[in-house]
Amino acid sequence: MNCHPPFPGGHLVVRRWFLWVLAVSALCVPAHASGTRVLFPDGSSAGGARAIPLVKTHFARIVDGAFEGLFDSEKPVTIPADGGLEVTQETAGRWVILHERGWADVVLAAETPEVRLQEWNSIAGKTSVPHTASGKVRFLRTERPRERNETGGGIFWTSQASVGEDGNFVISKVPSGSGTVGVLSEVKTDRRVSRWLDYPQAIHVPAESPVLLGGGNVVSGKIRAAWVPASVTLTPASPGPPYHGHSDETGRFAIPGILPGEYFLRARPESRKASRSLPARKIRVEDAPLDLGELPDNASDIEVDSRAELPEGLEGQVREIAGKHAASPIEQIWIGELGHPSGQFGARVTCEPVPDATDPTWATRQILLVKIPGEFIRKLYPESDLLGFGFRFQGDPSDEVHRIDSRVRVFPLKTMTLYVPLDEGTDYEDVLALLGAIESGKLIKPPSMEKKTAGGTTVFTSVLGLSCGPDILPLIHQIQKQSDGKIQISTHERAFGGKIFTFEKTDEGFILRGGGQWVA
Repeated sequence: MNCHPPFPGGHLVVRRWFLWVLAVSALCVPAHASGTRVLFPDGSSAGGARAIPLVKTHFARIVDGAFEGLFDSEKPVTIPADGGLEVTQETAGRWVILHERGWADVVLAAETPEVRLQEWNSIAGKTSVPHTASGKVRFLRTERPRERNETGGGIFWTSQASVGEDGNFVISKVPSGSGTVGVLSEVKTDRRVSRWLDYPQAIHVPAESPVLLGGGNVVSGKIRAAWVPASVTLTPASPGPPYHGHSDETGRFAIPGILPGEYFLRARPESRKASRSLPARKIRVEDAPLDLGELPDNASDIEVDSRAELPEGLEGQVREIAGKHAASPIEQIWIGELGHPSGQFGARVTCEPVPDATDPTWATRQILLVKIPGEFIRKLYPESDLLGFGFRFQGDPSDEVHRIDSRVRVFPLKTMTLYVPLDEGTDYEDVLALLGAIESGKLIKPPSMEKKTAGGTTVFTSVLGLSCGPDILPLIHQIQKQSDGKIQISTHERAFGGKIFTFEKTDEGFILRGGGQWVA
């Protein structure tokens, strides 16, 4: 048998022809998605869906089924037509995937073969409220890592719909799970818009029956304080969604839809220039409208932890103890959880700064940490692990007060005088000029903080929605200089959650370069 090719070079031609056939065949075979394959509810590839790993996200906001406002995170990944999603060891964990046709909130590993989106839910209902300013109803759910006992970022879900003339509504693009639905209300105050839900109702989605919004009674009153208008909150003593409202400039407020039960009433100023708040008080609502009358701010220099009720007699005891040790009048009292020196609960009493006799740019501020007896902690924190122990101090446990003398710098501005600790090596004159620029609104707006929108260019002069203007001045906690020469200003932990703003000095003035990081 002759095994040689019938013509010279035949073996080479056959080999090349065979390789060409293999290449064409490979092109004709459909490609399969690598990694995790994302599918629509019907099983087809979910091309065009957007996904984000919450392990790399500080906080994600989802509005009507789409990502909006992703802070401190990478941009969402757009899933290609084949549905492939690459999950690495670094991004393994909780993922949120969104598309017009479905959603998923799942835990993915690098070896997860596929995930199928769920169909969106809807909430049907009717409201008996005759008129709402917004004409809308809203579903919302806020999740934070500590509530899910996991690491990673928080997520804010919200979907809304218009109310028809007959009061009916249907909210679409709603995820499964628990949340709150209510009538959307809003008010413009202090150059911003505050939104909340009237007639809030806890709900589990998918809902078995239509939601009915309305009913309840009106709780009204008048806050007599120098810092109105105010935001007013009624928090149920038993589990349930809180009720919100706002007072007018006279302090008068009215919150509708309150069901019978016990509530904690709290009020805080709408203006960020004010740092006072109305101490929490417990009220009981019967099945009838309730007018609380005037609510005076008799202790306008006291702030109380939002989880605490101010027990009768505690304020007087703290003032009496602090008065024995205070070198100057009391400026502010904070009652609640403390992080210094090593204890958990107590009262932090801040006294008015005493100017230095030789250098008017220096002053001494005295801080007194006052021990709270166990019976008061029991009223403040009924579920605390530290019941009966009081405030724990470094040093002699018999000391009822721990004294801290803090040296601060004095910054005389046009509208106020600030007393703030200044980091060593930070130039006093530079900081004074920066504070003056913030007070007068003369900060330079950098191009890097511009965001292009469909309607044109929007310049962000704030960080995470926080106004960097005169409003932050009374809330400043510390000022320090970075190694690169930039100046950092941090606010109190109770102000915006505690934030840092970074400024750079140039020949033209000061530029806001960033901010929004957690102080603690």
